[in-house]
Parts: sequence; C-alpha cells; structure tokens
Amino acid sequence: MYTDHLRETLHQIEQHCTEKRIPLFYGWVDVKTKRTVVWEPEGQEDWKAFLSLLEVLGTKMVHVQTVANDVLNAEEKEIIQSYGQTLENQDYADWRASYTIVEETQGFISDVTLTFFHEGLAYQWSASLEWDEHQERIWPKPHSNALSEEEMEAQFEEDSRQVAIEMEEQQAKKEQAMEAAAERFLTNEMYLASPKVNDRRGFVVHTLWDEYSDRQDLFRIAAKAEERFKVEVLAKQEAEIVEKLKELRAKNPKLTKTVAAGIVKVTDREINRYWYQT
Repeated sequence: MYTDHLRETLHQIEQHCTEKRIPLFYGWVDVKTKRTVVWEPEGQEDWKAFLSLLEVLGTKMVHVQTVANDVLNAEEKEIIQSYGQTLENQDYADWRASYTIVEETQGFISDVTLTFFHEGLAYQWSASLEWDEHQERIWPKPHSNALSEEEMEAQFEEDSRQVAIEMEEQQAKKEQAMEAAAERFLTNEMYLASPKVNDRRGFVVHTLWDEYSDRQDLFRIAAKAEERFKVEVLAKQEAEIVEKLKELRAKNPKLTKTVAAGIVKVTDREINRYWYQT
C-alpha cells in the first residue's frame, strides 16, 4: 500500500499556518513576470524553515498550489490493459509494476508548491514525487510508422492547401448566389421604377433583409444589382434616347437641344451627352 505523503505534508502546512495565523491562498501562481528564488529542499520538514523566513520578512500571505495524479476512467483502463497484454517477459513485468503504482496512487498529490512575494521577488518551496516514468510506461507507445517531422510538415501543407481550395470553392459559390440574387432585380418593376441610386439600393436591402444575416453581403448584392442596372437597363435607355433624337433631328434639322431635352425627358446636362451621339 502506498501513502499519500504529500497530502499529509499539506495538512501539516495548513495546521502550521492556522496556528501562526498565516493566510493561505489556494490557486495557480504565475511567476513568469517576477524574479524567482527557489528554496533548495533539505528534508521533509524543510517547509517550516521556509515559512519562518516569511514571518521574518513580514509577508502576510502564502500561495498554495497542488498537483494531483490523474484518476483513470474505464476507457483509459481498457486501453492501458490492452496494451499490457501485448507485452512479454521483462517488459510486461515493468509495465505491471508501474500500472500497480499508478492505480494505487490515483488522486494522490504529486506536487506541493508554496510561494510568497516580497519586494518584487517570488520565493518558492516545493516538494514532488516523480511518478511520471510510471505514467509513461503504462500507456501504448507511438506506432513505429508515425510520421516524421518532414512528413508532418508536408501533411500540414497539404491540409492547408485543401482548406484553401475548399474556401475558394465556397467563396465562388457564394459569389454565384449573390450574382443570381442581383440579377433578379433587373426584372423587378418596383426596382426599375426607382429613379435614384439610393432608392434602388435601399429596395434591394429591404427585400433581402431576412435572407442574409451578413449585412455586408446585402450591400454587395445591392452594388452588383446597380452595376447590372447601369450596364443593361441604362445602356438600353440611352440607346433608345439616341435613336429618338436622331429621328427628331432628321425631321427638324433646326431642333434645339433645349426643346429636344423636353421631348425625350432628360435634363439639360444629360442632353449634351446624347446630342453629340446623333
């Protein structure tokens, strides 16, 4: 039978601190940003000397951090035992001894660390039981055909390339869907009847509001619809205006631009663009 020695040590530390009225803070301590002084252990009771230093320096609190051995679940035990059945002779004997130790020390405290801070320094005392070798021995070893570092790097690059291809394909499908959505408005009478750009874009956003959670996609569809509107609808309208002007000027060579603008219903600024095409 194994004894949870460090748990007993922890209880002694707690009792000592209670008697000395030293507050304990249980939790993880990050000393990476501090200069750290580590107490060199000299014996099982050495924590008393460490804590006496705390009292001399006048520090008011000790941080307590513990690490416990894992408790194996049923699935983990099955994996470990299946691995043990594949071993023979001395390998099995070593595995069996380590498995016994690991099984009987589940939940045991394997590390206790005390820390206090004084004038920018972190002072630490720790005690630990080295059971890592037993944990390592009982688990199945990596398969002999495991990937080498170069193969893993190549696999990572291939996986990354595949992800990039999939993302490109998804983006292409998304663009096609957005183009199709924009195309729908070129046959929508209410859209075509809207006289201003902002009115048309607002109509698109309002119509598709419930279909697209990404509002940026809505604005992009509205912009695509407007591009198509300019290319297909406005170009057709301009061609019709130019043809109408040609007919009017052929019938009346003295026709002025101002009169013509009123007939074809364009502004005085727009008539200049159409006039010179006739």
